[in-house]
Amino acid sequence: MRARLAAHLAAKGERRLATPLGELVLDAAAGAGAASAIARFFEDEPETLAWIEGLPAGTVLRDVGANIGIYACYAALRPGVRVVAIEPDPVNFAALVANIERNGVGERIVPLCLAWAARTSIAPLFARDREAGAAGRALGAPRDHGVSFAPAAMISVPAFRAEALAAVLGLPPPSHLKIDVDGLAGDVLAGFGAPLDEVTNVPVEVEGENAADPAFIESPLHAAGLVPIPLPGPRMSGLNRLYGRRAREAEEGA
Repeated sequence: MRARLAAHLAAKGERRLATPLGELVLDAAAGAGAASAIARFFEDEPETLAWIEGLPAGTVLRDVGANIGIYACYAALRPGVRVVAIEPDPVNFAALVANIERNGVGERIVPLCLAWAARTSIAPLFARDREAGAAGRALGAPRDHGVSFAPAAMISVPAFRAEALAAVLGLPPPSHLKIDVDGLAGDVLAGFGAPLDEVTNVPVEVEGENAADPAFIESPLHAAGLVPIPLPGPRMSGLNRLYGRRAREAEEGA
């Protein structure tokens, strides 16, 4: 009876958002963090929405730190865009898969429950809490944007360098990246290797350590020929920076 009641309440928790790319259906009952993120969909990161809305046909997007899949599902609504959604936390991953199903974009999104890191290993993933959609997940040590926290849980997860994962699964090289990993973007980029040379542009969250020391994320980006470029859209959250190849961006009209 409890299981049936939980399923009934979950169905009642669906939220349908009218967006420029069509209707987006998301599960607000997955947790308070999920409900809050869905309620603030249009306000939190308007520059990220504008970036997604401008992705060209043929884009292969890697969403690293996909959480419950809000942006991955939104990108998959855009014609000609394919997404690989990377989310190591199993609670968030379950909500991510459910949102993919709700939007009927299973043929355009490949969800992977693993982490991208500077080296391939089995690594500890620490969670500040166990609610789907909440931030505060950290690989290797319980630190969120450089600040230690008391973890509510720890689980061991597979962590891959990008090159190793591509070799094992035969993933196509990404043309675009989106990185939102609670201050660990430097580790993700350090483990990317040669596939980063194929990337057109990358929005990166810049809170905490990333903002205090931009070289932490910029060194591997600059080595791959990616430089700061303007973010799209009339409004900005101040949370992201965009790195890209100016020539390619000009050709794409971005």
